[in-house]
Amino acid sequence: MTRTRRHVIGAAIALSLGGTACAGGPLIVTSASSRGSDIKFGFTQAGTGRQGIIKCTVSAEGNAEQCSEIPVIFEN
Repeated sequence: MTRTRRHVIGAAIALSLGGTACAGGPLIVTSASSRGSDIKFGFTQAGTGRQGIIKCTVSAEGNAEQCSEIPVIFEN
């Protein structure tokens, strides 16, 4: 998957999930990686500093499907 395509999919996911985020700002994609039909996005939530990872499956048509947030704890 091309870098540009990953960024476009990431932006679409962040915008769609950002509207449902609890008491915080939109999600900002900070990183993206893919392997096969899986793609993962690192994000930071604006205004709260909350960070996380969203994992999706990319269909043959290029649509992000079955997206879910992966629970992680980042340590300093």
